[in-house]
Amino acid sequence: MTDYKTCVKCGKILPASAFRPNNKSKDGLQSYCKECQAEYDKERREAKKALAEEAKKELERMASNADTIKLKDGTVLRKVVKEEGNPLAKFTARELLAEIKRRGYKWEKMTIVQEVDFNKI
Repeated sequence: MTDYKTCVKCGKILPASAFRPNNKSKDGLQSYCKECQAEYDKERREAKKALAEEAKKELERMASNADTIKLKDGTVLRKVVKEEGNPLAKFTARELLAEIKRRGYKWEKMTIVQEVDFNKI
């Protein structure tokens, strides 16, 4: 390992202690210095957060137009409608399935549908 290394992002020549370790590189150090890597990580987190917020807004827009939404990956989202007069409305899906199983009902294959309460999004 060398005593000094050049950061490929900022171009500064820095001591080896300014770089994080990386077992996959020849010299055992990252190519970005710690400062540049922290900046890159922050930018990436912010971009992911912005993308998630954009997806959430799109989902809300889609949800206002339909009771059931099928996403590109095949996931089906269904609006959860809590009926006040329905005695089963106070139970979660997991609790209802546990009760069905307790009563002896069996099933071979079940399609998993993710239910989303759009009021909580």
